Amino acid sequence: MSNKYCSDACEISIPKEKFPEMQEALIQSLSDFNFGNRKIDLSNLKSVCNLFDWSVSFDSEGNINHILAYDELSWGMSTRERFVQEIASFASDGSFVEMHGEDGDVFRVIFQGGKIRESRPMVSWD
Repeated sequence: MSNKYCSDACEISIPKEKFPEMQEALIQSLSDFNFGNRKIDLSNLKSVCNLFDWSVSFDSEGNINHILAYDELSWGMSTRERFVQEIASFASDGSFVEMHGEDGDVFRVIFQGGKIRESRPMVSWD
C-alpha cells in the first residue's frame, strides 16, 4: 500500500501576469491523461488546476497565494506531482507546499529557480 499525503502549510506566490502562460503549460501537460467521462473545463486557470486535483486561492490583487491538494493523494508521478512540477517556473523563489503522510512522513516541496526540490525536517534528539 502506498503512503497517502495531504497538503498542509503553504506559502506560494504566482503573479497574475503569469496566468495565461501557466494555464497553457498546464493544458499541454494534460494532453496524455484520460479523464474518461469527467467533464473538462479549460476556460480558466482555476478550473485547469482542479483537473490536477489542486485548488488555488487568490489574494486581493488576483495573484495566487495558496494551493491545496484535494483530499489525500499518492505522491509520485501522479497528476498532483505533475502539477507542482509544471507550476515551478511560475512560482516565486522560496514558495513551498508542505506535505504530511499518513505514516508521519513530512516534507516540503520548495520552488526555486523554476524547479522543485523536496526538503525534509531534521530531527534532533537532545
